Amino acid sequence: MSLYGVLRTGVSGMNAQSNKLGTVADNIANANTTGYKRASTEFSSLVLSSGKGSYNSGAVVTNVRYSISQQGPLVFTTSMADLAVQGNGFFVVSDEGGTPYLTRAGSFVRLTTADASLLKALARRAREPITRDDLGEESLGSGNARTIDVQVTRLRRKIEADPKFPRYLQTVRGTGYVLMSD
Repeated sequence: MSLYGVLRTGVSGMNAQSNKLGTVADNIANANTTGYKRASTEFSSLVLSSGKGSYNSGAVVTNVRYSISQQGPLVFTTSMADLAVQGNGFFVVSDEGGTPYLTRAGSFVRLTTADASLLKALARRAREPITRDDLGEESLGSGNARTIDVQVTRLRRKIEADPKFPRYLQTVRGTGYVLMSD
């Protein structure tokens, strides 16, 4: 084993432990945050093949998982006006000026007019794929495919826990988009 191999193995182990400490710290810091889903870290060992008469050191990698698909606890309150979402979905609310917001855990997300129009067009045809052209016509009155893609990306940042792996606003390859609901 070379000096480089020893250092590489040591650094991978320290990075893995750093990720573990980071998830523990996040869980502690957000213990009382409404809607926070806990994180956990899984460790994996990498074993590298070695040639005859030599040794290659392995490495350790981590995978951080968030429990976003699990239902959080419903908490009792003394207010008759409090509501909760059990399962998937959002509350759509608006302020005095009529600006729509989405909420799931008591924190509100401001929607632009374009966001609200796009979400309404998708909701009218929930679970049904919509082409980019149809989505542009129904939500924005017009728009090319790239404009719709940009608007969908912005909306995903507001409504998805992980916009890179959307759960609600999904891409249908070769077609367009679909709004998934329970």
